[in-house]
Amino acid sequence: MESINLNIGQKRVLHNTLMVFEKTLRYAEWSLDQDGMEGIFYRQVNPLSPAERDLLRLKIGQTMQLLAEFASKLNLEPYEEDLSRHIKAELSVNWTNLMNSQPANLKGYGKTSLDSARIINPYIDQLARAALELSSLFSTDHPETPDFSEDRRHEDK
Repeated sequence: MESINLNIGQKRVLHNTLMVFEKTLRYAEWSLDQDGMEGIFYRQVNPLSPAERDLLRLKIGQTMQLLAEFASKLNLEPYEEDLSRHIKAELSVNWTNLMNSQPANLKGYGKTSLDSARIINPYIDQLARAALELSSLFSTDHPETPDFSEDRRHEDK
C-alpha cells in the first residue's frame, strides 16, 4: 500500500488549499437553490436553468466525494472555525476600508469638494463606528490563540 509522508508545512498547505476549494463548492451548491439576493449596493442573479443546476449539483457532489476520499488518504481532519472571530475580523477590515474612504483619503482619485466632504464624512464616521461596535459585539469568551512566547522563558536562563 502507498504511504504518504508529508511534513507539517506540506499538510497545512494542502489542508488550506482543499478547505478553500470545499468552501467554494459548498457556496456554489448553496447558491444553486437561490434565485439571487438584493442588497443596497448589489444585486445577485442566478441565470442558470433547472437542467444546468441539476448538472452542477451532480458534479459538485462527485467533487465533494473526491475531496473526502483525498482528505482521508492524507489523514486530514477538519479545523474548527469560530464564526464570531471570522465576522469580527471582516468587520475590522470593513472599518479600515471605511476610514480609507474618507474624503481626505480620496485625493488620489481627484479633489473632493468641501460640500461633498461635509456630506460624506458624517456617514463614514457613523458607519465606521458601527463596524467597530458590531465587531466588539461579536467578541467571544473563548480564549485567544495560545501565546507560545512562554517558551522564551527558557532563553532568559
